[in-house]
Amino acid sequence: MPPDPENDDVGEPEEYNDDVFEDRDDTSSDPQTLPRAPLVDMDDNSFISIVDITRIHHLPVVACCCRAPDAELDDDYVKLGLFPTSFQRIRTVFTIQVLNDFRLSNLECKTSAYQYYQKLRRLTCPAFPKAVINRYRKLRRLSRQYRNLKLWKIHGRTPFETPDAPPWLKKLALFCAACPQPGINLPAEWRSYPDYVIRRQFVLDGNFKAEHLNQKNEADDVQLTEADAFMTAAGPYDTHREEAKKHPARYKQVCHQGKRSRGVGCAACARHGCFCIGSLVDFELGEKQSNMDWSVCECFKHANLNGITDVLLIYDIMCQYHVNLFKRITESTHLSLPDAITIVCAIGLFHVHGHKEECLYRFATTYIPGAGIVDGEILETLWSVLNETSRSIRGATTAHRTEVLDDHMGDSNWKKNINMGMFY
Repeated sequence: MPPDPENDDVGEPEEYNDDVFEDRDDTSSDPQTLPRAPLVDMDDNSFISIVDITRIHHLPVVACCCRAPDAELDDDYVKLGLFPTSFQRIRTVFTIQVLNDFRLSNLECKTSAYQYYQKLRRLTCPAFPKAVINRYRKLRRLSRQYRNLKLWKIHGRTPFETPDAPPWLKKLALFCAACPQPGINLPAEWRSYPDYVIRRQFVLDGNFKAEHLNQKNEADDVQLTEADAFMTAAGPYDTHREEAKKHPARYKQVCHQGKRSRGVGCAACARHGCFCIGSLVDFELGEKQSNMDWSVCECFKHANLNGITDVLLIYDIMCQYHVNLFKRITESTHLSLPDAITIVCAIGLFHVHGHKEECLYRFATTYIPGAGIVDGEILETLWSVLNETSRSIRGATTAHRTEVLDDHMGDSNWKKNINMGMFY
């Protein structure tokens, strides 16, 4: 059987004596017969494994003699652009270049950590890639840390935040630069404009490809972020879901066994297709109205409406969803809407033709004054791209899955923001 990719002992360097030589059968095809890298050189300098974008290197490290007595060796590695896998007994480091290349490969090519590390092993030893030291698990852990540090740097965040800052400024995410937002892209006299000119447009949808399997050691999961981007806060959301369970199920659910989440739902701006901050929610059984109620309220909370009271809300099943929407929100102790908000309900132009004929004239965006030309189906195109990543993280830990989804959704918003200047 091939070596287990999760086993870090595969290809581990072994200590040997330079003065002693062993007869080795070089004709064997077993990768385990390849010579191993030493632990120390002749001057007793320790070897470390350096995972770089070019290959995996084994080189001796000589500590500088002019270092301060209390200087930490891991700080020296970081200053040189090397990210150690541990901070005490350092045996492996990853270059910043390889961590950044893996993140870009994951964002653009949807390359998983396993695929990326297998590529590095083949670059190191094309004939016997399995004999190369295995640091797959280290790559997974370090990529999470690097991704988190990268997002903090991109968004100018620090651990010391202003307590009175608005919610949307406390996030590690970008929203749409073109949607009307007072104080950002609207003139001072925006209140004198007709409502349809500054109307915000959002679309809701669910995605059942982004499922998540149950985790054996959920309590051991390490959260690097907590509701800092698109995924909503787990604690308040779970409390809301428990409150919404007023009616028992009519039959036993069997299709979701073994799955922590059956999919996700979220909101996006209907015209430009930017994911809404804080609106991503998990479906425990199916696309319930209570799930989307939370997504809507979180979307409005973080969308910087700031006085805009006219909102166009598009949903595939809006004809049924809107009937008791305000009643559900009013009766809930965890849901709220901005003051004096007016929600104009609509159905996307693809789904509306599968409804009754009266739904076409009541909810199609074509017949809503001031809606403009908007199909309301832009989330379908966003799901198709995100689903390429969802397959590789369905078995990841809850925290890791959240971080990857947030990163990919944030990257989607980033590309839309930098490219929309060509069309506007």
